[in-house]
Order: sequence, then structure tokens, then C-alpha cells
Amino acid sequence: MRQPSSEFSEYLTEHQHIEQLAEEVVATVRAGDWSQCGRAWARFVELLESHLTTEEYEVFPQCNNSALVDRLISDHELFRRRLEQTMRAIHEKAATEDEILSLVILIREHGELEDELLYPTMP
Repeated sequence: MRQPSSEFSEYLTEHQHIEQLAEEVVATVRAGDWSQCGRAWARFVELLESHLTTEEYEVFPQCNNSALVDRLISDHELFRRRLEQTMRAIHEKAATEDEILSLVILIREHGELEDELLYPTMP
């Protein structure tokens, strides 16, 4: 598999950072530390939303595989709905580890898809 150009390698690093922040959120939910959870969640959402928006406006337009781009955009829309649902659950102190882990798994799988199919094909 071809490695992404240095222009796009920063997105791979962001994928790792997003996962680290997500794991921090899971740990705070597991500990029942809702105050810390809210702060960790805010950092996670800020980075993830910035990443998604940048991909949509800067990366996806450069991709020639419209079916892949459609799939990735659909994933982004799902993430935004799930982020909103989970945020409400965190504010209500009702978020569960399973709820957040399922979102983390979706985001991880999406990042792997991008890492394998999108970024290596970028100019």
C-alpha cells in the first residue's frame, strides 16, 4: 500500500489523537467522573468536528472515488448525530461505557477505511 503524502499524513496522526481522546472519555465514564467526562468530551468533540469538517472541505474534493466519498460523508453525518445524542446523555449523567465504546468503534473503523482507501490514493 502506498503511503499518503506528507500533506495528508497529518490526518493519520489526528486519527490517533481522536482515538486517545475517546478512550479518555470512556475512562471518565467508567470512573463516574462526570465533571472530567464533560471536559474530556468537549476536547474530543472539538477535535473530531474540526477533523471532519476539514476532510469534507479540503480532502474529499480531491478524491476521484465518488462512491468512497459518499460513504465517508454518510459516516460523518452518523457521527454528528451520535455525538449529539451522547452529549445529551453525558449532561444527564446517563452515558454508558457501551454507548461511548460503540461510537469509538465506529470512528476507529471509519479512520481505518480512510487510512487504507482514501489517504494512500491522494495526490
